[in-house]
Amino acid sequence: MEKIGLARCGLYRRTPSGRRFRFGRSLVWVAFAGLTRAFVHTSVPLLLRPRSDPGCFARVSSHSGDENFASLEGRWPWVCERPGRCADLPAEEVFTGFDGLFDDDTDQDASGTSESYSKVSREVRNACYAFVSLDSAPDPKVVILSKTAAALTGIPLEFVGATRRENQGAEGAFPPCQLKQVALALTGTVGLEGAQPFSSSYGGHQFGNWAGQLGDGRVATLGEILSDGQSEIGRVAGKEHVAGKNLGGLVEIQLKGIGQTPFSRGGDGKAVLGACLREFLFSEAFLGLGLPAAVAVSVCSSGESATIRDSDPKNGGTFKRARGAVLCRTAPSFLRFGSFELPARRGDVTLVRKLADYCLRHLSPHFESSLLAHATGSGDERTREFLTSGKDLGIGRNEEDGQAQGNGKESNQEMGARNDYVELLVAIVQATARMVAGWQAMGFCHGVLNTDNFTLLGLGLDFGPCSFMEAYDPTWSPNEGDSALRYAFRNQPDVSAWNCERLAEAFSPIVGVSGVAEANAAFSPAFDAAYTVHLQKKLGLSGMDLGSGWIHPRRSGDAPAGEMQEKLPPDAQFVLSFFDLMAACRTDFTETWRALLDVPALSVARKARRNLTTEHLEATGVEDDICNDDEETLRPLSSVLNAAGASSTARKQWATWIRDYSSRIDSQGIGNGHPEGGEEGRKERLAIMRSSNPVFVLRKKSLEQALKAAETGDLTLVHQLEERLSRTYTGDRNEEGVTRQPPEAARVSA
Repeated sequence: MEKIGLARCGLYRRTPSGRRFRFGRSLVWVAFAGLTRAFVHTSVPLLLRPRSDPGCFARVSSHSGDENFASLEGRWPWVCERPGRCADLPAEEVFTGFDGLFDDDTDQDASGTSESYSKVSREVRNACYAFVSLDSAPDPKVVILSKTAAALTGIPLEFVGATRRENQGAEGAFPPCQLKQVALALTGTVGLEGAQPFSSSYGGHQFGNWAGQLGDGRVATLGEILSDGQSEIGRVAGKEHVAGKNLGGLVEIQLKGIGQTPFSRGGDGKAVLGACLREFLFSEAFLGLGLPAAVAVSVCSSGESATIRDSDPKNGGTFKRARGAVLCRTAPSFLRFGSFELPARRGDVTLVRKLADYCLRHLSPHFESSLLAHATGSGDERTREFLTSGKDLGIGRNEEDGQAQGNGKESNQEMGARNDYVELLVAIVQATARMVAGWQAMGFCHGVLNTDNFTLLGLGLDFGPCSFMEAYDPTWSPNEGDSALRYAFRNQPDVSAWNCERLAEAFSPIVGVSGVAEANAAFSPAFDAAYTVHLQKKLGLSGMDLGSGWIHPRRSGDAPAGEMQEKLPPDAQFVLSFFDLMAACRTDFTETWRALLDVPALSVARKARRNLTTEHLEATGVEDDICNDDEETLRPLSSVLNAAGASSTARKQWATWIRDYSSRIDSQGIGNGHPEGGEEGRKERLAIMRSSNPVFVLRKKSLEQALKAAETGDLTLVHQLEERLSRTYTGDRNEEGVTRQPPEAARVSA
């Protein structure tokens, strides 16, 4: 047993040769208070696990000053225990191993500047990541902590309420010093025992052009968590496809805003409070809607300022200082399309293959569980039966080994491996297609669909100039810098398919031409199938025949006219007419969909009236009656149409469409065949529609008000939005307190 002690600026270990080695010099590492234990070092990222033993935090003099911090008494769950999954991937060689790093008579690194070198921008080759040191936050404080993420990562929920009470100035159950320690951990100021933070290397196409090496310029991964609390995530979020129990219980923990890394490209590596809160709230919005995304755990103010570009056009894109912050987030994996693109561009086929093998070994369960969740809600009995029968996708399983065939032919083993790589690539493409289909269904526009922002697992990530659509305009983009509208709402499926093609190019050395072609052909059917499921649920209709490829984004905004449109199936024409009416009137996307819940099935009397021509009505003197009928028909959408200022002509067109919709509810409504009769079937249809058409989404005005208030230290609106986003399918959009300015007395220091 060798005793591990805390030094002033680092953790040392005395080896049999008498030399001492330093672990993470910039961090004050966490050790067991008053305990000794053996420490087995491996120069790889380490796995974190829940800790039940007391004394997770030591009293650290370099951060406590005169204050005597109390320990968290075993409540904090993150402790490094053994090599994590990323140990299967190569790290930058300069940071691996110990031999030759130090001289016998010195405690300094070989160059004397390894900490500084970890912050020098450079090309990182033949590696997937580089070990880094984290900057300490001078005065960290927890601004917000996610209840859902706490369940995912094993953080006791008592800390969530405690941090909120502290920010509101109320007395909590924990001494301020304990909450201070939480902030120290969530900013990386106090390191996790045994953790070796690293930043990932990746490249990417930005606005259609290859940008070269990008990488985590201000992000570090601490390690992986295995938490009992993760199995509760599906229950907490209310959506199956984020259930941690399907992913083997492992998620990565990342910190954003931790200082410079080898990938900072001249930036300071810091993050600002507004941007971190924006990402946190969009993460909560995605969880509430049931859309897959990386989960934001917390936002902590750092007590220092950071440099950001001024978004005000009047200032000409100059830089300014703003309040610094650190975001903590988690996901099963943060690997991106660019993780494959960069080594492929460099001709490093070995690294491409290693990455693919890593994904097959560790990530394939996610693709299977994601597909299962999609099929469970799709109404596709055959798919559901196949996926729930114990069968799987076959990812990661080779054919039986065989002898080489000679004459340049592949062996059975090589063919099996290549087939696995193709299946992996197709699974990534399909996960991406399902992700974007969810965005289109909910009116979300990301704004920056570069390949480095696409994760392999189809998770929403890096919420910058993104927004949920309000007035429906398929050509709209929230990114003011996207003058060409490359990333406009209607173009998102096209661009995502293009990104998948770039990923397939990176895979081409290991999947061949036929594998690339198979992957490229997989996006459109997967998107159409997923989007059709979304549309059927939102409309409350079943058995819709939407044809093949009709949902192409350029037709959803610019519906084909005349002969081309007539060739589409009637169901496709019906849905396209709905989008065209929304675009013509610029009605609110979210509220228009939600209003459809109030449209009743067409009565027998209306069915008869629908068959009468206008001329007949005029001849019989009941023209006023049909006008009154239009008003009655439009009543469910009256507030939406009034808000949009719809013309009388548009209202007549809407009335015609609603009558068609009412008729379809009679013939195609979900639940029509309910064994207990029509009323129960109606309840089933409305229940599905309520869970597919949100009442509340994160709107630009509410978000800007909350972020502006947060900059002054007022977190009231941020907390109100967080709470409202947890029940996005219920309640009233204009609930009191969500959009009102809070009283002056509620303002506290963030």
